[in-house]
Amino acid sequence: MEMMKKPLSFLLLATVLPAWSVDTARVSGPVGTELPMGKVLAWDAQNSVFVPLDPAANDGTEIACAVLIEPVDGVASVPLIRRGATVNVDALVWPAGITAGQKAAAINQLEVRGIVTRTVL
Repeated sequence: MEMMKKPLSFLLLATVLPAWSVDTARVSGPVGTELPMGKVLAWDAQNSVFVPLDPAANDGTEIACAVLIEPVDGVASVPLIRRGATVNVDALVWPAGITAGQKAAAINQLEVRGIVTRTVL
């Protein structure tokens, strides 16, 4: 059975101003593995591209700084939540094996950038 895609409103609860909160930028993920809407991203300065958060890294990709708005497979320019937004914490997609402490640190990193997380009732 095919899973239904969730609408953007499941993830993005509010923005200050869509044109300011959302940027289009290059995202790189493993070819053949779709990064889903809500994937928490980090900046890979060495390659000038956003990549999935890697809490175990020590090259900057362990710092959460954006959230993917639409799925991507491979490398593509897609919209990202970068600032001035409220997102549903339950819609965020985390790396496998992330610990509670790493998740809390990543949420704090997003909030420092103006991406506030909330639980939807």
